Amino acid sequence: MQRIIHMLRGKVRLEIEGAFPERFLNLLAQHGVAFWGLEWRSPLCLRLYVARADAKGTAALAERAMCTSRVLGRQGLPFLLARFRRRYALIFGLLLSLAAVLVLSRFVLEVTIEGNETVPSAQIRAVLSELGVRPFVWGPSIDSGQVEQELLLRIPELGWFAVNVNGCRAEVSVREREKKPDLIDEKTPANVVAEKGGIVTRLEVLEGAAQIERGDTVAPGDLLISGVDDLEAPPAQGGIVGVRYVHAMGRVYARTWYTLSAATPLDAFGKSYTGAERTRRSLILGNKQINFYLGAGISYGKYDKIEKTKTLVLPGGMTLPVSLLETTLTEYETVPAQVARASAEAYLRRALEEELRARVGEGEILRMSVTVSEQDGVLTVTLLGECEEQIGAARALVPEEEAS
Repeated sequence: MQRIIHMLRGKVRLEIEGAFPERFLNLLAQHGVAFWGLEWRSPLCLRLYVARADAKGTAALAERAMCTSRVLGRQGLPFLLARFRRRYALIFGLLLSLAAVLVLSRFVLEVTIEGNETVPSAQIRAVLSELGVRPFVWGPSIDSGQVEQELLLRIPELGWFAVNVNGCRAEVSVREREKKPDLIDEKTPANVVAEKGGIVTRLEVLEGAAQIERGDTVAPGDLLISGVDDLEAPPAQGGIVGVRYVHAMGRVYARTWYTLSAATPLDAFGKSYTGAERTRRSLILGNKQINFYLGAGISYGKYDKIEKTKTLVLPGGMTLPVSLLETTLTEYETVPAQVARASAEAYLRRALEEELRARVGEGEILRMSVTVSEQDGVLTVTLLGECEEQIGAARALVPEEEAS
């Protein structure tokens, strides 16, 4: 700490040489002049440091001790600033730079979002921009509490939100609201009916009375598990004394079959590039775009548009809201082209397989077969799939007492 103080106040290195250099040290002590870094070069010569403010009077003290004083060097902030006292432009530039650093560091240059999984960052960023959290905004003007309340109201999928402004960066942390699981209302009477037709392979009854057995063939809408359960009398009496209405629950698996078909023409059109190309460049500052070209019209009839964005990133990894947008327009003409049969067949096959997997919910695909045909330049692919899946679904019922 003392070393830092000496550098801020300034220090002078002196060389004292003469008959009585030790008397010079006594005179310094008598006049309250602090010194340090004493170095004896010889019995008649020594070197030491004194503060800048005390250096002027040391020459007179050296003469009283019958010695000579010589300045070996000057160090510290005051001497450094003295070199620039006549360079007004440099001093002005330094002050301007310091002011710019102090002021510009309070502006938000980057908005980061973390913690979201299903809610898109673009949606959060758009709402934040409307609420005043965006690049080039004065950081102290952001009311974090107000922004948090407004954002939670506008995006109900978020359960928690916090914004922290650290220098030029606004760090936004969110937590998404956990979806409540679908609760089964076991008090409401219901049947389990077939959503799809098939041959029953497995039956798991949790509540209610089964109306089918393994190996039965069912059609869509058929009753699988009834929510009307008979109440049997004691064994001594026998018979049924009444019914009770329950929320039927269970799983019914069945073999199902699908026939899916898709077609595509083999005669199509392709692109033939003419060689004409145009490149446009723009500077993007936050939400503003500055174009470096004249005229927004495009003379090409058909063209490909490719955009490349280069964002300015500081050495520390901080991304600034300044980027260069380069847009390339390449003209082309449409010409007749022949689609490769193998590629078209593979594409349609993949599309049909994905559709089949989407239709089979809780189950599996047992086997698939594909047939391919071509007529009048149109390729048709047909997929036959055999699956085993859960076909039961709960449907509310109206008890006979209430229906009457």
